[in-house]
Formats: sequence, C-alpha cells, structure tokens
Amino acid sequence: MKKTFIALFAIAAIGGTIASCKKEKTVDCVSAATNATKALEVYMGNQSVANCKNYKAALQDYINSSCFASLSAEQKASYQESVNALTCE
Repeated sequence: MKKTFIALFAIAAIGGTIASCKKEKTVDCVSAATNATKALEVYMGNQSVANCKNYKAALQDYINSSCFASLSAEQKASYQESVNALTCE
C-alpha cells in the first residue's frame, strides 16, 4: 500500500510541476517527466527490486531537473522525502 501511495503521489507531482516549467526549459521537464512516467508504468506492471530502483532513479532525476527550480526549499524537501521513502527491497 505504501508503494502505491508513493506512486500516486509521484504521478500528481509530475502533472503538477510540468505546468510550472518555463518555456525554454520545457524539453528538460517533459523528458524527465516522461522517463519517470515510463518507469512508473514498468514498476506498476512488475514490482521487482530492479524496476523499483529504476523508478526511484527516474524520480530522482526528475526532482533534480529544471522542473523543480521554481519550487520552494520546503516543497523540494517534501518531494525528496517521498522519493527517499520508496524502499526497493
């Protein structure tokens, strides 16, 4: 259940932050969001440790992307906490 919650949270985060990307940075945002979404789809289809790690890495890349540049430190910390809570065991 915890993993499902994190997955749903990530989908909401992806949808919410794409809209906040600046035009010149849209490609980076879309690419990072697309990679995270694809990794989520694979992970939800097969919740193996490898797929979990790939999904977690894609989420981390997304958080590190330019999409999150306009968020406050508190918001970034909240997203980072959610990624850190995803245990791949």
